Amino acid sequence: MDISVNKALETINSGQKVSDKLLFSAYHILSLDQIIRNNPDFAYNYIAKCNDYASNAYQKYLLYTLKGLYFKTKSDKVSELSYYFKALEIKQHEHFIDHFHRVELVLMDHYLHTRNYIQAKKMNDAFFNYCNTGEVKSAQLIDYFLTQKAFIRIHLYQDYKKADSILDKIITHSKPTTLNSSIYSQKFYSLYLQKRYQEIINLYSKTRLANSPHLIDIKNIIGKTYYKLGDFENAKHYLKDFLETESPKNDDYFDSYLMYSDILKREENIYNAYNILKEGYLKNQKTLKTRNDNSLLLLEIENSKKQEKIKYTTILTKWQILTIIIVSLFIFLLLVLWQRQKLMRKIILNKRMVELKNIQLKEVNENLEKFAQIASHDLKAPIRTIDQLTTFIEEDEKNLSDDTKENIKAIHNSTKGAQILIMNMLALAKMNDKNIKRRSCSLQNIFTIVEQNLYAEIHQASITIHYNNLDQKVHGNEQLLIQMFQNFIQNSIKYRKTEIPLVIHVYTKVCKGNTIVYIKDNGIGIKKEKLKTIFEAFSQDEFKSLEKGVGLGLFITRKIASYHNISITIDSKENDGTLIGVIFDKKKLKKRKEKKSSNKRSLLKPRTTSSFMPFPKIIPK
Repeated sequence: MDISVNKALETINSGQKVSDKLLFSAYHILSLDQIIRNNPDFAYNYIAKCNDYASNAYQKYLLYTLKGLYFKTKSDKVSELSYYFKALEIKQHEHFIDHFHRVELVLMDHYLHTRNYIQAKKMNDAFFNYCNTGEVKSAQLIDYFLTQKAFIRIHLYQDYKKADSILDKIITHSKPTTLNSSIYSQKFYSLYLQKRYQEIINLYSKTRLANSPHLIDIKNIIGKTYYKLGDFENAKHYLKDFLETESPKNDDYFDSYLMYSDILKREENIYNAYNILKEGYLKNQKTLKTRNDNSLLLLEIENSKKQEKIKYTTILTKWQILTIIIVSLFIFLLLVLWQRQKLMRKIILNKRMVELKNIQLKEVNENLEKFAQIASHDLKAPIRTIDQLTTFIEEDEKNLSDDTKENIKAIHNSTKGAQILIMNMLALAKMNDKNIKRRSCSLQNIFTIVEQNLYAEIHQASITIHYNNLDQKVHGNEQLLIQMFQNFIQNSIKYRKTEIPLVIHVYTKVCKGNTIVYIKDNGIGIKKEKLKTIFEAFSQDEFKSLEKGVGLGLFITRKIASYHNISITIDSKENDGTLIGVIFDKKKLKKRKEKKSSNKRSLLKPRTTSSFMPFPKIIPK
């Protein structure tokens, strides 16, 4: 070693131009020399120089193992293991050969010390995989790894037979060295676990072992063996020798304290027995703590490695994603530029077509409105004539049969229904949100006109209508509101009971600033499952009305309500009458005015229709 050190010093101090490879080798030798001499501070300076000249993977591997050895002298277990793991990672990645197997030796011993036999086996297997290549020349190194292999098989698989076979094979050809005593130590340990106590005594009496640190572990096993055999005198001798020796001991010595304490107790040396037991307990606690700390340390290092790998993978993935996004964006922009002119031409063409369609649609709507007005006007005259002629027949012919009277009554009902249908169709044709003029309207005036319009029906059916608190005013189109309330009253008349006179109550309430008009009758009511469909067009199925119709009345009512932002609630049970609430919402009305004044109606949002809320909790007295 001194010759190599001298050559290294000559290389550094020669003053001639030297390659980085030679300088790295020189500083590496000097670093090892200072670590062996227990001069870590001097070693640190040489290691720093090695760091400057480490250029390839193998040199970085040697540098990391050197740093691991340095931090071992500084008792910095975290840094030591971190650098050995880095060295192992380089070795596995580059697949180069380290004839000394520095990393495998250190990590295998660490895993064995922390009793992580699975990881220790991986390190051991890595060595023997390399042995299969025929590159390992050191028989002593092979014997050491074989010994540890036997130890691992004992603890991991309880395979004593295989372990004994390995150890016996090594013992037969090995020389009495420190390694030899280590092999015997493992052999004795295997026999002890198998409770082959007499074989241990016989083998020990025939063996001449070199003086080494492993000899104290063998004495421990011999002492415990004598204890198991009941030879307490010899057991005391070997156990005392083991416990009083300052040499490093393995972790399995707490039972030695227990046995030695028991021997002293048998000799009635209670005080010393207690002290020995206490000492063993404290050392065992310290050992367990160290073992747990080492295991935790290893987990932290492995977790740190995983986090670094995840971080690297994440960064790489982000760059890949970013590259893909940039390329995709570039391709997308090219496609956009390529199609831009084509799309612009289509947009211009579509715009012209839409304008043309709007003009055509406007003309069609105007023609439809004119047609509806003309058709309604032309249909009213013959229907009115039919009704009048039927009345003349009824007045002139006094001796009509009952069947004829029923037929005449049916004609009256049909003409009346036709008149209502024409009136509703005309109202529906004229109804246009843009053409509706709104103002403040008196509810008293509205219901007066409604009653005048329905005078004949009300008096013919002997219907009573009670009004209460109609001094409120609402905002809207008076003609449409008259039509809406008239449809409600007509519906009550149409669906009245035959056995009792129809009574209708009309009254108002003010709730949270909103005017609510209630219309309550004692008619046949509405089934619960039909409440959701009564405002749809042509929805009259399964209603037992006294008059036939096509179901446009309440549909038109709903349209009128939607133009006024009116909410309608219905509370009804079959055969128990109906209570209708017509709510004039001031907030919605205010928003509608603001929206109309701004003239910015959205083309994408549909027109608000009347909402059917649960019936408000206002019960009339």
